Amino acid sequence: MAKQPGTAPTQFMQVITALGQAVATIIGDFSIGDLINCLNRKGEQLTIYLRLVFTALMEDQDLVLAQVQNPEQEVEKRSEPKPKEEVEDLGWIELDPAVSFQDRVAACDFKGGVHPNITADKSKLKRKVRRHIVLYSGPGSTEEMRWRIRANGDRPCDVDDGTGIGKTYPQRQIGNSLVLLDEAAVCLGDDRGQCAPVLDYWDGRREFRLRRLAGGWSGRCRFPAVREEEFLDT
Repeated sequence: MAKQPGTAPTQFMQVITALGQAVATIIGDFSIGDLINCLNRKGEQLTIYLRLVFTALMEDQDLVLAQVQNPEQEVEKRSEPKPKEEVEDLGWIELDPAVSFQDRVAACDFKGGVHPNITADKSKLKRKVRRHIVLYSGPGSTEEMRWRIRANGDRPCDVDDGTGIGKTYPQRQIGNSLVLLDEAAVCLGDDRGQCAPVLDYWDGRREFRLRRLAGGWSGRCRFPAVREEEFLDT
């Protein structure tokens, strides 16, 4: 029997929508729109999202198939919790907005300097807080590392966290570049390209520098993330 015009595209979109629902059920904070939108893009992001879909298929094929076969029917989530990705436990930092951003940076004693575009307008700190910091390992692209961190229930660190890490754990940035991937921390580099602030070590000196977001991150990089926080001003 001849196919009706438009049937294949309609069925394709139904499957894509169902897959998006299944991925959202499996990995949590991920919308159908993210998956649909990525189909209109090229390159790295499409590869990343497709990898996530196939990972989800491998992790729980029954759930995905149930969603594809019954896109209108809500499928019960898996009862067992998804294990957290293993990360390095760095420790706790303490931040106080009563101390200016410039003074917090100065307290880190970056002998190698601080990039002039890492400024106080990037600071989001409003309350005195303790934060538990963990480190994720590369390699990976910027989008992939952000997804890994959030899928694990954590959030990427910002410049405020960077000052806490630089002051409390200065030796940790000697062995690895510590990349701060919070979106609000993104700065413009010297060539106006988007960059991430990095706690780095070069020529025997610690520094707070910028590195381009594009191009991916090597296995030498670590990605600080906030696992939990306790407010101290209540």
